[in-house]
Amino acid sequence: MRSTGTKQIILIPSFYSTVAASYNPKLAGTIARVDEINVLINQVANSEKVPVEYRGIQALFKEQALNEDLTIDGVHLNAKGLDIYRKVLLNILNSPSETRTPSDQKLNPTLINRMLG
Repeated sequence: MRSTGTKQIILIPSFYSTVAASYNPKLAGTIARVDEINVLINQVANSEKVPVEYRGIQALFKEQALNEDLTIDGVHLNAKGLDIYRKVLLNILNSPSETRTPSDQKLNPTLINRMLG
């Protein structure tokens, strides 16, 4: 990304599916796999000194699962979910970049404990 002249890079955490969809590998990754991906995203963010934007995205989830009323199939967002996501993206794009630093990243303590075993 930097080699293309990108001025700002912001990462967004990987999405959880519904609990039911997470049990079907043809539909989605397991919750544990999404947790692993999010840990990797945070590691890259820390090493590359880029922020991970968590603000607002929590509205899509109930704990570590996509809210069932925001999805058409347990994986993809419906109109209501897309509206929430669009607002999150607009907030990211419209907020001053100096308010976001890698130190803003907050990893869920439960996730850290699960990943560290």
